[in-house]
Amino acid sequence: MVGQGRSFRVVASKPGESTWSQLAWQEQRTLAIRRRPASDPTLPPPLTYIASVSYRTHRGREGEYRFRAPPNHLRVDPDVAEDIVYYVVPERLIQQREINCCALYFSKYFGIWGRRAAEKLGPEARHDGELIQVCLKGTTVSLSAADLRWKYLPKGANNILITAVTRDHHIIGHCFVSQWHRGARDRVWWITQLVVRPDHRDQLKATRMLRALVEHYDIGRATLPTKDHVGILSPHPYAILTVLRVFGRGVEVLPSRPDWVDDPKGFAHVPLARAACLPLLQESPVPHLRNARPSRTSLTAYTRSWIDHTESRKALKRIMLDDGCEYLCVLEYKWDSQYDYKPQPPGPCALATRELPDRPVHTTQLVPREPGHFALPVRYVQLDQALSERPEYIRRNPGRDLEVSGAVLYEFDTGIYAAAQEVLKTNLEGVIASMDPKWLPSELHSAYVARGLYGHFTRWCDLKEWLRRTDESDEEFERNLWVRVPILQAVHFLELSQQDYLRSIRTKQSDPGMALECDNSEPNLGDDGIDSRKEVDTAVVRRS
Repeated sequence: MVGQGRSFRVVASKPGESTWSQLAWQEQRTLAIRRRPASDPTLPPPLTYIASVSYRTHRGREGEYRFRAPPNHLRVDPDVAEDIVYYVVPERLIQQREINCCALYFSKYFGIWGRRAAEKLGPEARHDGELIQVCLKGTTVSLSAADLRWKYLPKGANNILITAVTRDHHIIGHCFVSQWHRGARDRVWWITQLVVRPDHRDQLKATRMLRALVEHYDIGRATLPTKDHVGILSPHPYAILTVLRVFGRGVEVLPSRPDWVDDPKGFAHVPLARAACLPLLQESPVPHLRNARPSRTSLTAYTRSWIDHTESRKALKRIMLDDGCEYLCVLEYKWDSQYDYKPQPPGPCALATRELPDRPVHTTQLVPREPGHFALPVRYVQLDQALSERPEYIRRNPGRDLEVSGAVLYEFDTGIYAAAQEVLKTNLEGVIASMDPKWLPSELHSAYVARGLYGHFTRWCDLKEWLRRTDESDEEFERNLWVRVPILQAVHFLELSQQDYLRSIRTKQSDPGMALECDNSEPNLGDDGIDSRKEVDTAVVRRS
């Protein structure tokens, strides 16, 4: 992107090469192109096509974005491992197979009908043109491809589809956005559908889809008096949190409700009040937005969306959502170069799993601390077998801490396994939260695949799900979930800690000018003459 300091990839293909299976990966290079100025209010802008083939994927017809974080053994980025690519597709280039896939994902993963669906809508009815096939409590909210196109690609709006695609050409998430103009210059971007497959959630996929939208259309960069408004209506709290993270400053900066009610205009980066939202909804070309009735006392709107809220309440038990309503969030967005979409660290393992920015931040220095010396590689299969065959050696005390008998650890290098036990005693929940999204050790994954684990179940959380399905009793599942697997996760955590430390040392030795540097503080000697800095530290990295 010339003039904005960002990279932008354009993909193009030869005429006739539109079949998904016929296109292969070829030589790639980054093209610096100039699109319309950000001040031009006529959006979305047309894509710039290149006559010669410079970079071709399986699609070859729209903007392509990758978001990559710096390498870090403690934070395995699934986008790197699966080579996730985010495509921004205008309506005229959306293929029918994509519509079919999005309709399938919406029907499978969006939600189920609530208890009042049949009462309010009938066994077969149309809600804003959407066919309600069977409104029975507990049945999935089904949506045909034709109805999805009718509802989420409405006439009178510039409609956009954003997809997250793996290297195997599988769509794992999608987002529909409708854009229209309000008045002479103001622009409205409404997120009408945001769905991510369950096995790829909690990995910033939704956040990065919205980031691709921002990068592609320069949202928030228009010069005054043009304003950008971004809105969403959704029964899912995580969708609201994603919008707040990308277009606001996250949920952490929101004021208390009494303060916001007293002075709704006195806070920056907060959702707009009902008086500002109502005109946007009434002027919308999207039918179900025009018919929504915003609440006078809360940031919700009555939309006749009779979805079961069980999943929403699991996410945020304290937030009440009345039947038939959805959360309403509309923000006035202005791009800020100082803001970098940083979510809050999830719990006690914050330092070891801190979210690094997707773009290098040269002013930040990471100072590695030596986590301890252990023999690598770790024998995961043998340890797992020992823990399975001798469960009597593992016990939990009333404080839910794990204790492993020395009889189990005797056959192994006691250094890393004893250290793992200490980590679990002090930080059980943090280790579990940190390690669940990470890849299984290859040796352990191969062993479980031989026992029937699905090949695409590659993470610790996938292993737990497979154990839940296959364990013969609840007692066995509880023992695996809270006893055996956490021990293996703690060992893996320490192994990754050591790998990251050794990598940082090698990087420093090969390039002394790097910002990484060793801890040069004075040794802290105890009465026994041992440097306490050598103790196992779960906070492997820290901010300088």
